[in-house]
Amino acid sequence: MTQPNAAGIAETDVKLLPAHWGHKYGVEIKRGLLNYLFSHTACSCVQATPNINNIASIKMQEAVGGIRAGMGKSLIPQAAGEKSVTVEYIIYRVYRRIWQKAQRQAEQPTVE
Repeated sequence: MTQPNAAGIAETDVKLLPAHWGHKYGVEIKRGLLNYLFSHTACSCVQATPNINNIASIKMQEAVGGIRAGMGKSLIPQAAGEKSVTVEYIIYRVYRRIWQKAQRQAEQPTVE
């Protein structure tokens, strides 16, 4: 997690050990990070950049209200003597106003 930059964008990156995959822990961690950032900083949005092939991370971003904001590529250095690898990623953003609206709606009692 980073503090917001000059544009008001903070970043998160959640990594779990394989033994903990598939239990929705990443979604709970991401929600906690969003709650902290929107409660304790002036960020306007929180950004994450999952690898285009990391379906679980993409699902996590979408589960917390992340909206696709673009695509990008990173050049990842490898061990000495090996060529660097280009990795494509998706830019997801969770905007403060949308997050706060969703939190208010979740707190309202349902009428049956």
